[in-house]
Amino acid sequence: MRKEFFNNLAAKWDNLVVPDARQKLSAIVTDTGLKEGIRVLDVGCGTGVMTPILLNAVGETGAVTGIDFAGEMVALAEAKNSGPNVRFLEADVDKMPFDTAQFDAVFCNNAFPHFPDKAVALIELRRVLKAGGTLVICHTNSREGVNSMHRQIGGAVGEDMLPSVPEILGMLNRAGFEVTEVIDGPDVFVVRASRAVS
Repeated sequence: MRKEFFNNLAAKWDNLVVPDARQKLSAIVTDTGLKEGIRVLDVGCGTGVMTPILLNAVGETGAVTGIDFAGEMVALAEAKNSGPNVRFLEADVDKMPFDTAQFDAVFCNNAFPHFPDKAVALIELRRVLKAGGTLVICHTNSREGVNSMHRQIGGAVGEDMLPSVPEILGMLNRAGFEVTEVIDGPDVFVVRASRAVS
């Protein structure tokens, strides 16, 4: 039901992106300090809104891979973003088709509330990250703004909530991450964590 919801929304998705979202995402990526040449995974990439920002950060020698469980979203992302160092796959976050320790950084933009089992998803995200790699969970809205919007939409996403900061920190800790920064702001939500080396 959730997948059908997002497939049906794909064609309208880019029109729903608020005007300052890309500016906020650019700031989030810049503040994360990505280096040229690294491999980045964009989980729940949707129509590829964040892809150009990530590609700019990693440069021609880096690579960006986007995954989404909604095939219509993936098709639109592919149509908008092409090049030798970008690819998109239809895949579920809880069982990704990647080797262990394949990525230097993982971004989950506007996606974390929609993961059916967040604990399992975080364990899988840790698996595909290199030791010391960075995980970023972010939203271009406040935590309460995200949750209020989902409650208002209802249906397939009506119960897709962004947990409280203590809950998220607990999940990350249990999954083997070390949290490095939390921004629980009035118009943005960002959690940065690194994959524990041990």
